[in-house]
Amino acid sequence: MRRKISNEMIANDPYVFWNQFVDMMAMEDYGTFDELQKKVNLIYVLDSECQNGGIFQYFDNEGLSKFDDLIDALKFFNLDEYITYLSRIMGLRNEIGVTNVDSDLEFVQKALVEYGYEFESDIIESKFDRIVGEIEMEYNDIKPEIMSFLEIFVSDNIDKFFELV
Repeated sequence: MRRKISNEMIANDPYVFWNQFVDMMAMEDYGTFDELQKKVNLIYVLDSECQNGGIFQYFDNEGLSKFDDLIDALKFFNLDEYITYLSRIMGLRNEIGVTNVDSDLEFVQKALVEYGYEFESDIIESKFDRIVGEIEMEYNDIKPEIMSFLEIFVSDNIDKFFELV
């Protein structure tokens, strides 16, 4: 899928490519994207959700259905620091000492997606809240920032997103 951009649009708005890109990533159905655009969309959504409401919001809105694809997209673009960040979240179960679920994925699903996890104790729940708060703060320290990365990527790959008419 490529958006059509006219010379008139370019003349009237110096940021037309970026603005149209943002609209495309936010408004178009994931299924309409080609494989490269899907990878871009996955990292765009991660950053948008984390910037807006943190990693809780990402999991609340996105769940885990595309999590493996997100990791693949981050690998594809060599955004390894984000993989490390997400790995820490997936390792929360062990870090806080949860023993009543069988896997990290199940814990994240229950605690961050469904909000249906019953903590074994108030101490473990407090530890969870503290560590998640720390993790939330770490996101903005990761470099390169995804939006900065995407600005460069889109400008270098206009033809992958837009058709000049």
